[in-house]
Amino acid sequence: MGKIARPRAITQRSIDAPSDHISDMQDGISAILNGNNGRDSGQKCIFSPCCKLVRQAEYEPAFRSKNTKPREGRSCRGALEVRVCMRAVTEIGSRWTNRHMADNGQHRVYPHPPIHALAEVISPLRLGTYLNAAGHDVDRALQLYLWNAKIGEAFHLPIQAVEVGLRNRVSDGLRMAFGQEWWRNDAFLATVQGKRIDDIEVTRRRLRSKNRPMITGQIIAGLSFGFWVAMLAPRYYPPIWSRHLYAAFPHLDSTTTLRAIHRETSAIADFRNRIWHHEPIFRRDLSVDYARCLKILNWLCPTKAAWIKPHCRVAQMLREKP
Repeated sequence: MGKIARPRAITQRSIDAPSDHISDMQDGISAILNGNNGRDSGQKCIFSPCCKLVRQAEYEPAFRSKNTKPREGRSCRGALEVRVCMRAVTEIGSRWTNRHMADNGQHRVYPHPPIHALAEVISPLRLGTYLNAAGHDVDRALQLYLWNAKIGEAFHLPIQAVEVGLRNRVSDGLRMAFGQEWWRNDAFLATVQGKRIDDIEVTRRRLRSKNRPMITGQIIAGLSFGFWVAMLAPRYYPPIWSRHLYAAFPHLDSTTTLRAIHRETSAIADFRNRIWHHEPIFRRDLSVDYARCLKILNWLCPTKAAWIKPHCRVAQMLREKP
């Protein structure tokens, strides 16, 4: 029976091993898994490629444990050497891989800048919100500040989907009630509040200043999210939505009321404004906000909701909150 070579100690040289040596390690492990343990006569040790990476010395005591002792009647010294050497190979590979990933910019830990310098541009009051939440731990406060920006970024996709879908559904209802150019229809202008008329006039002036065509599509795109939410207020149920709600929103079930739609879309509009104005949102129950976005998307178009959801990063970011 051939003698199994003793595993070597891990050194800095082994940690710096290039990728071809990692391949040698993998070959050695594959040989073990295939039952080739180097015991055939005249066959060299399968761990010899790994041994070239390390100095000629005994393996480190750190690799020994109560589990590396030979089990009487069930194992042998050779099996012990194989188990210990595999642990050494695994340690070498994992250390080299982690260092290689760090060299490529992955999982890199960046030192935080001086807090007083940030306070000048973030403002002491705003930064104080994060410091208080982090128990005045500067590292965690800055991580929380960055996470707040990243979770806001992640919400952009579902909120954008809600806003675009809602304005088109509401516009459909207004078109059914007042015609294709509802925004200049006298009956419509007599129905809505003065603030909504001002919104339309501001949009028209903006289009004129940019020499853009005064058409319904441009008006729809130019009006704010707040305008479309306001058009769902209960006050507009008799003149508009009593006849056109379920035609404009064909995926609503019979139990969903205009009041419920207005309440949920108003909440999303308020949440959207906090994100767009870079306000702290980390204290909110953001899972509720995300569920509300998906619920409204299903009211608007279940197909779009199913399409958008796999691309949303909100759930992932919620799990990464510092």
